[in-house]
Amino acid sequence: MLKAGEVERLGPGQRLKILQDERPHPNVVNHQNGIRRDIAAGTGYSYEVLWNAETLGGANTRFVLANAQGQIESDQEDLVQRLLAPAYLLLLQEWEANGDLEPCTDPIWWAHEWLTPARLTVDFGRDGKIYIDQWHRGHITLKSLYGYRGEGWKRQTDQWLDEIAYRKEGMEKRGLVLADLRRYRGRVCCRWRVRSQKRRR
Repeated sequence: MLKAGEVERLGPGQRLKILQDERPHPNVVNHQNGIRRDIAAGTGYSYEVLWNAETLGGANTRFVLANAQGQIESDQEDLVQRLLAPAYLLLLQEWEANGDLEPCTDPIWWAHEWLTPARLTVDFGRDGKIYIDQWHRGHITLKSLYGYRGEGWKRQTDQWLDEIAYRKEGMEKRGLVLADLRRYRGRVCCRWRVRSQKRRR
């Protein structure tokens, strides 16, 4: 047995052989990958998303994630229709029957919607610009735009209007008008342009 600082010396007729561990054997690895791909095909998700995404490039990653996102949305819709929505309505009816909740007079009391988590993306800046452009052109709605981020469009719109009202109230308290903001922005822009021109010279 070798000790610290010793060098192995070979005797006559001896040679040194390096043992390489080949476990698991490549054939076993390929067989296991084939089984994983079969399992992934049964789930509706690609093998790369569930097990190994190391070999994917940028374009392939976008394609695989887009495919996975479609399957996720399908599974979410199925989960809502089969389980979540019926359980929600039954719970409301049970609360009303037990007196824990006042009966609702709205004829469409059963109407509701579900917010899903944010969509998968590998390039939020690029995708976000496309979504905003589609909204400006009228190709998608605020519900879809906020839904991509897992947010409710009514709640976000109310928050946006509340912020406008808060700014308006704050300006009235301070005696400011819209022209004051424009004048302030104009001075900032002019100063920045003058400085940028001097630097270029």
